[in-house]
Amino acid sequence: MSFPKKITEKLLERDYNFVPRLSDGELVGNDSKYISFLKQSGTAVYGVVLLRADNSFDYRDVYIRLKETFYQFAGGINCTNAYYVGLFVGSDEDAELKDFCTNDIEDYTLKLNEIRWIVDVEKKKIFVMGSQPDKLLDLN
Repeated sequence: MSFPKKITEKLLERDYNFVPRLSDGELVGNDSKYISFLKQSGTAVYGVVLLRADNSFDYRDVYIRLKETFYQFAGGINCTNAYYVGLFVGSDEDAELKDFCTNDIEDYTLKLNEIRWIVDVEKKKIFVMGSQPDKLLDLN
């Protein structure tokens, strides 16, 4: 089973909902460039986007557009906190990706929170750059 399908399966098991209109197509497959999920838990809402971080498309621009859409959604519902997690499938040795994913979070009580992790499939490891959590709700 491909990594996108595996992570989709795990997120669906944890009550995340696949969001086709914020994904690269209606189906999840090896060629998916980005896949979005959403979950509401109590008064918090969680958005997760899995992006292929390679040179086949501008993952930074896509991520920023999707994040803005998620924040607009979070602003329109009654939630106390919104967490947006970018899972960038790439190499922890890619300097450009490491720079993009370095994010220092000083206050987790803010309404809008952004987290960016690198998922290195070959090393089977998640890399956290900067001062970010390495676990959020049921993601780690």
